[in-house]
This record gives sequence, structure tokens and C-alpha cells, in this order.
Amino acid sequence: MPKTTFMGYRRPDGRVGIRNHVLILPTSICASDTTERIARAVDGCVSFHNQNGCSQVDVDRDVTLATLAGIAANPNIYGIVCVSLGCEGCQNDMVVDEIRKRTNKPIKTIVIQQVGGSIRAVEEGTRMAMELRAEADLVEREKADVSELIFGTNCGGSDPSSGLGSNPLLAPV
Repeated sequence: MPKTTFMGYRRPDGRVGIRNHVLILPTSICASDTTERIARAVDGCVSFHNQNGCSQVDVDRDVTLATLAGIAANPNIYGIVCVSLGCEGCQNDMVVDEIRKRTNKPIKTIVIQQVGGSIRAVEEGTRMAMELRAEADLVEREKADVSELIFGTNCGGSDPSSGLGSNPLLAPV
């Protein structure tokens, strides 16, 4: 039987993604609007609205750090622009340290308060994102075995039939 393959982007850790995004990563809710503006300014960049990271301590902060690092380590991400406000519980250095435990992807950082505010941070972050995007564009797809493909599933809303139909189907996938 012939092997099933796909064309993907191999990352430094050996995993393969089907996308080649640059992640504009907000370390907290305080940086989320800025990261979304940067992501909209550069094709091939993605971001999300982070509801956490500010005023968090101990276990809550550790969960947020692990979550952000997990998102950044996703094989569909080429590199990261990590953006913090500068006073939150999840500082850039903490987030970068957590990411480095999982992956060796290129990371650039910006602190909104250190560069003079949101407008300047968007300008600087856009420049950084464009640099990473140019590097990402040089990465070529390569053939990979389908067994290397990682994908997520999402429950759109559970009801009494979920345990009978969809959950047993998704488990082996």
C-alpha cells in the first residue's frame, strides 16, 4: 500500500505544519489590541485576543505561560513577535523562556511601555513581523508522511448524543 503524504513546513523540532504563519503573541489582555493591529498590517501573520496574563500570580500565571508557549510551539507557526505592555504578570522574558523550553523558533520581542506607547509599538512590531515574514517566505514545503500531521478537534456543543457518536469517533483520530 502506498504511503500517504502531504506537503508541509518542517520546523527545527522536527514537527511539520501545513501553514507558515508568524504569530503576533500578546502576553496579556493589555497587549491584545496592539498585536491584532500588527497582525492585520502584515499578510501571513496571526494573533488572538488574550484574556489573561495581567494581575496573575503563581498557578494562574503558570497556566497562562504554558498556554502561550504551547500556542507558539504549534508547527503551523514559523516565528513569533512577542508583545507585552511591560507591567503585567506575564512579562516577555517569562513567555520567551517558556517558549524556548519547547521550540527553537525565531522570536522577537517588544514592550509597549518601553517603545513609547501603542502607536510606536504597532510600527515597531509591524517592522519585526515583516522581517520574520520575509524569513518564513524562504522556507520551502517538503513531503512528509501523513502520520506526522497534527491537528486539533473541537466540540461544537455537547448534547446527550455526543458520548454516543462524536466522542468515540474523535478518540482514534
